[in-house]
Amino acid sequence: HLFEQYDTQVDNHTAHIKQQIDTHFDDLIAQLMERKKKLHQQVEQWQATKQQLIEKETTSAAKYEQTFIKAQRDCQEIGVDHRLSDTQKLRSTDSIKSEVFRSHVMSNDEQFEKYGNSKLMADHINTATSLIGIEYARTFSLPELCTYGEIKVIGNDTISIPTLHLLPPTKVKELKDGYKLMLKWQTSQSLIAENFILRCVCKNDADDNGDGDGGDDDSKQQAVGASMLQTLKFHLKECDSSVQRKEYETAEIEYLFSFDATYTLRVEYHLRDPVNLLIASNDCEFGVVNKPPQSNTAHFINLACAKHRGNSYEGSPQNLLIDDDKKYSSVHNDEFAINEIDWIVFKLNDSGFVRQFLPKAILVRNSFGAQAVKRLVVSIGGKADTNEWYKYDEVSGIKADGEKYQKFILKGVDWKVCKDMRSQYIKLEFLENYGESRGKQCRFKVSEFQIYGLEFD
Repeated sequence: HLFEQYDTQVDNHTAHIKQQIDTHFDDLIAQLMERKKKLHQQVEQWQATKQQLIEKETTSAAKYEQTFIKAQRDCQEIGVDHRLSDTQKLRSTDSIKSEVFRSHVMSNDEQFEKYGNSKLMADHINTATSLIGIEYARTFSLPELCTYGEIKVIGNDTISIPTLHLLPPTKVKELKDGYKLMLKWQTSQSLIAENFILRCVCKNDADDNGDGDGGDDDSKQQAVGASMLQTLKFHLKECDSSVQRKEYETAEIEYLFSFDATYTLRVEYHLRDPVNLLIASNDCEFGVVNKPPQSNTAHFINLACAKHRGNSYEGSPQNLLIDDDKKYSSVHNDEFAINEIDWIVFKLNDSGFVRQFLPKAILVRNSFGAQAVKRLVVSIGGKADTNEWYKYDEVSGIKADGEKYQKFILKGVDWKVCKDMRSQYIKLEFLENYGESRGKQCRFKVSEFQIYGLEFD
């Protein structure tokens, strides 16, 4: 009888539990259906908002197109007006552009502002054409059923406008008349390299200085110095073609940038699909101030003898560069013409295409007696056999003391002259001795010569 009673209890309990389960799940289903209804309402609200945006954008684009076509027609009429000079035409067309993009009426209309700025336009398109998705929590508690599922804004793979980010420019070389740059930028998606454009504008009216004499072919190219927008020629560095490319780097840009001018650079990309649009990166400013070396400490500069007037016996000019007992001995007095000066040309050994020095001082260790040098002059030039020497102030009062180093500060040559030289040479001219005039005697004997200076950055 006990188990018969239990059998009846099991039947009743089973029916009760099923009823509890049905009630619970009916409640859950009701909550989920209510949540589904609310999510549908959010999606429909998003759809209505997008339809309003599309209608607004269509109206705005039509309004802008009418304004632009009128401005274009006005500019064409100005272009063929033979009564106006080129300057007047440029000013008139600039005025029309300003009226279209920056007038008071337009600037107060956000719908027009983006049409004059490709970066704003790209951002606007990406935002306006976004889609939505639905995300569900993997775990949740029962009270959270009313928030189960969340609408998220997502990108639109069909209509996606890339974004560009230009990194700070890198100076790679300084030349006589300016310097060279290379650029690097990042993109939000892999793009076609041939569609990139580099733009540059100089913020102040620097003179074009790419035609300077004595420069190589690179330095003779027209420098970027005009205040108008310029398009720069460039080549991109090669990369692994198997890698999805989102970073681009140029080789050395072909144009020469002027010193003492500030440039604004940006990258543009000509997008053709899904819309014909010119996209711009952020702007980067860059400039190099042409200035003398800022160090307070002059350093020894290595010299090498390049050519000279001549010498006697074992008195080579090379002896001037060695700290020992050997001396430089000039040719004899009777080998000099009237008023002829003794001279030696030294190359500043490390000067060249990328290194220039600013000589600041010399050290002289003289000889004793009548053949010691009393006055000399130092000059600087860009070639050993040049006739264009820039003279420093004459050095006088050199003592006939062969044991002590005598220091003399160099003055009289502008630092820009030194910086503009590719290679640098020093011409040392001995002007007067302490009285030796006998024909078969050396006119000058000097123990050592050193030069100290600063290196340009």
